[in-house]
Amino acid sequence: MKRRLRQDRASGSPASAAPPGAGLADAATEQPTSETAAISIEGDANRVVGPGSSGNMLGDINVKVHLPAKVVPPDRPRPVPLWDAYQLNVHAAVPWNPPLHSTDGFVLPTFVRRPHDDELRRRLGAIKTGGRAELVVVRGGSCVGKTRAAYEAVRECLADWQLLYPKSAQSLVLAHQAGLLADHTVLWLDNAHQLFFEPEGEQAAAAVRRLLENGRPSAVIATMWPEEYRLLTDHPAPVTNDDEQRPRPDPHRHTRDLLRTSPPITIPDAFTEPEMAELRRLARLDPTLRVAFDSIAAPNEVTQTLAAGPELLDRWANATNPYGRAVLTAAIDARRLGMRSVLPAGFLRAAAPVYLSDQARTKCPEDWFDQAVAYGLEEVRAVASALRLVPRPGGMGAQPGVFDLADYLEEHAPWQRRGEVPAAPFWESALAHPGSGADLERMGTQAFSKSRYRWAERLYLRAAELGCAPAVESLCHLYTETGHILVEAKRDRLIELARDAGDGGYSLWYVGTTLASIATEPGSEARLAAVAGEVLLEAIAAGHRDAVRAFEDLCGHQGVDATAFVRHIEQEQAAEPPSQPLSPEVAVIEAASHGDTEAVAAFEELVAEGGRRFRVLVQYGAANRSFLAVGWSMRIRRTGGLRAFEMLLRAVADTGAWHAVSDLAAYLYQTGRDDEAEQVLTNAWAQGNEDAWVVLCNHLFSSDFAKARSLVEQACREHRGTSVVRVVKPLLVRRSELVRFAEETLQRLADDGDPQAQFELAKLLFFRWCDQSRNRTGEASCAGEVPAQINRLLEAALPHISQAYWLMGQISEARGDLPAAQGWYRGAVDRGDSESLPLLARVLHPLSDDAQQQVISMGLEADGTPSLPW
Repeated sequence: MKRRLRQDRASGSPASAAPPGAGLADAATEQPTSETAAISIEGDANRVVGPGSSGNMLGDINVKVHLPAKVVPPDRPRPVPLWDAYQLNVHAAVPWNPPLHSTDGFVLPTFVRRPHDDELRRRLGAIKTGGRAELVVVRGGSCVGKTRAAYEAVRECLADWQLLYPKSAQSLVLAHQAGLLADHTVLWLDNAHQLFFEPEGEQAAAAVRRLLENGRPSAVIATMWPEEYRLLTDHPAPVTNDDEQRPRPDPHRHTRDLLRTSPPITIPDAFTEPEMAELRRLARLDPTLRVAFDSIAAPNEVTQTLAAGPELLDRWANATNPYGRAVLTAAIDARRLGMRSVLPAGFLRAAAPVYLSDQARTKCPEDWFDQAVAYGLEEVRAVASALRLVPRPGGMGAQPGVFDLADYLEEHAPWQRRGEVPAAPFWESALAHPGSGADLERMGTQAFSKSRYRWAERLYLRAAELGCAPAVESLCHLYTETGHILVEAKRDRLIELARDAGDGGYSLWYVGTTLASIATEPGSEARLAAVAGEVLLEAIAAGHRDAVRAFEDLCGHQGVDATAFVRHIEQEQAAEPPSQPLSPEVAVIEAASHGDTEAVAAFEELVAEGGRRFRVLVQYGAANRSFLAVGWSMRIRRTGGLRAFEMLLRAVADTGAWHAVSDLAAYLYQTGRDDEAEQVLTNAWAQGNEDAWVVLCNHLFSSDFAKARSLVEQACREHRGTSVVRVVKPLLVRRSELVRFAEETLQRLADDGDPQAQFELAKLLFFRWCDQSRNRTGEASCAGEVPAQINRLLEAALPHISQAYWLMGQISEARGDLPAAQGWYRGAVDRGDSESLPLLARVLHPLSDDAQQQVISMGLEADGTPSLPW
C-alpha cells in the first residue's frame, strides 16, 4: 500500500476564521453580548458550527465558544501606575530574607537593563510619539525575563496611559465589544500563546487586528515562548496527493496575521559577559541579586535562578513526597503529550498511580491526593509553586477541580521525560477526563508517532466525537499507514465521522481522495473505487470545490468520462452565491487562475492601480499558503497576466511570509533569473529566516561552490549548526569534492559539540565501515569492532538525537546482538522514530514475516510489547 506521510499539526483548538479576503469585523464581534447567549449545543461543549462554504477553499472551521448563559463582565483598564508587577504576572524573585525583607512575599530585584530593553523602549516611544497602534511581541523561554522587561518599559514609556489585562481570550473579545480598547491604552497579553490557543483565540486575534487597523494610539504587548510562537505563525502543511498540493483548514489564520504585523523582540536565555559584570556590580547593592548571583552556575541561569526555576525543577525531580511527584509527573506528561487545556483533578488523580511504586500504592494514606496537591501548590522559596490554581475567568477565586502547571516545568521538565511512554492508565485517564477534543487529537498524534496505534485510534475517535474535525484526517492517516483503511468496519466508521465533521466537506474530501489514491494501485479491491466516488460526491454536496476535480480524476482512472457531470456541477456552483462570499478582489484572481480572460484583465488593472484593493490581495496571499504557488503562474501563462502575478507575489513576499518568499525564488529560478532569486533569499535571510539561507546555499552548491562554501563557513563560526547540517547533508551523495567538503564540515561541527552533526558523521562513518568490511569478508555483516570514533560520536549525540538510537540498533544488529538491537530500536520508537518499528519487528521475529507484519500493522502497547489486533 502506498504510504501517505504528512507533517503533524501542532495546532490549538478549532477556532473561527473569516472567509478569504473578508474584513475582520465579523470575526471579532460574532460572540453574543446579551445576557443570554444564543448558541447551539453539540456534544459536551457549546459549539457554533458554521455552514459549509462552497466559496471557501479551506472549508469550514468550527468555532467553539464557552459562554455561560450569563456573560461574565470583561476586565477593565486602569492607569498604568495602578498596576504592580505582581498583578501583571511578573515572576517574583527569591527573597534574600523572607521574614524581614518583604511583608507580602513578593520581591522584585533591581532591574538589569540589557540591549533588548533599549529596543523595547525605542518601539514603545515610537508608538507614543507617532500616535499609532502597534503590536510588540516579546519572545523568550520561561523565566528569562520577558514580562519584567515589558513591565519596566511600559512604566517608563507609557506611564500616563491606561492598561487593560484580559485574563482570557473570551475576556478580550468582551472588552472589544464593550469599547474598552480605547485610545492611549496598553493591551497587556502575558503568555499570549496560551490565550490564542484557547477556543476563542481566533476571535481575540481578530479583535486585536481591528484595534491595530484603526490606527489610533495604542500598544499591544504580547509575551510568548519561542516554540509556541512558531506553532502559531507556521502555515498548516498542505495535503499532498499525487504530487499536487491542496490546502488544509487553517485554525490560526487571524493569530498568524496578527503576529506577523511586527517583528518580535527576542530575550536571550543567557547574559553576555558585560551583562554579567553589571549584574555583579548591582549584586553588591541588592541582597536579592547577591543571593541569586552566588547561586548561578552559568550565564543562562540568571533570571531563571531569580524566579526559582531550577528549584521548581528540583522539587519535582527530587520530590520528598512520592504522591506529589507522581501528580506532577502526570501533569508534565500531559503537557508534553498534547494536553493544552487546564488539567482536571480527576485526570491527575487517575493518572498518578502510573508513576508510583507498588509499595507506595499499597500503603497510600486515604488523603494521598490531597497531600500530593498540597505538595504541588506549596511555594518554593516564597516565589512559585509547581502546580497553580486557575483563576475564574472574569471573576474572583479559583476554578474548582482544575490546575495548571508552572511555566518553567512545562518548558524544561519534558526534556527529562523524552523517550518515556506512560503506562495504559495514563491514556485511559485522558480519555475519561478530556480537556477538549483538540487535546485528545494532539495526544493521539503523539501516540501515533510512538507507534501506539491502538491508543491513537481510541484518542482520535473520542476527539472526533467531541467535535474536533481535524481528528478525522488524523484517523484516516492512521488507518492508511497501518492498512486498517481496507477493513470495512473501520472504513465505514471513518466515513461516518467525516460526514459529521461539519467542516464544509474537507474531511469527506480528504477521506475520498485517500481511498481514490489506494483504488488506483494495482491489485486494489474493486469496490474501493466506488466507495471513494460516493464519498467524493458527498464532499461535493457539502460544498468542497476541490472534490469536483478529485472525482473527475478518479473517474478518469476508472475509464469513465465524467466531463459532462463535472461541467454541470461547476455551473451549478457558479450559479449559487456562496454562503460566505469571497471578497471581490480575491474572486477576480480566483477566476483569473482558471483562465477567465476578462478576469485576467481585471486582475492586471487591480495590481496596476495599487491602493486598498491591492492590499486586500496581499493580505490574502500572505495568509493562504497555496494561493500564489508557482503552479498558479503556469496556469495563468496561457491567458497572460504574468507581470501582474509577479508584482503581487513580490508584494506578498515583502510581508515576510515564507511561503511567498519561497514561491517567488522558485519562480525566478524557473524563469532563469538566478541573481534576482538569490537577492530575494538573501533579503529574507537578513531578516532572520534560516530557511531562506538553506535554500540559497542549496542552489549555490550547484552554481557557485566558492560562494556557497564561504556562507557555510561563516555559519559555522556563528554556531548555526542546525542550518549547516541541513545544507551539507545532501552533499554526501554528490561529487567527490562536495562529499569531502561536507564531511570536513560535519567533523568541524561535531568537534564543537553539535549533536546533529555528531549523529550525521557517525552514520556516514558507520556505513562506510560496513561497506569496507563487506568488501574484505564478502559477507553482509560487519567484522571486528566498530571504530572508537563512531562510538564516541554516538554517545555524545544520544541525549539529543532520537535517530541515534536507531543507529545504535543498526550497529548492534550488525554485530549479531539482537537483544541489544531490540532495546535500541524500541528506544527510537519511544522517542517518535516510527521508521524504526519495522526494524524492531525484524529483530523480535527474525523467522516470521507474518509476525513482523502484525507488529508493523498493529504497533505497540503502552508498555512497549507488540499489540494484539485491534
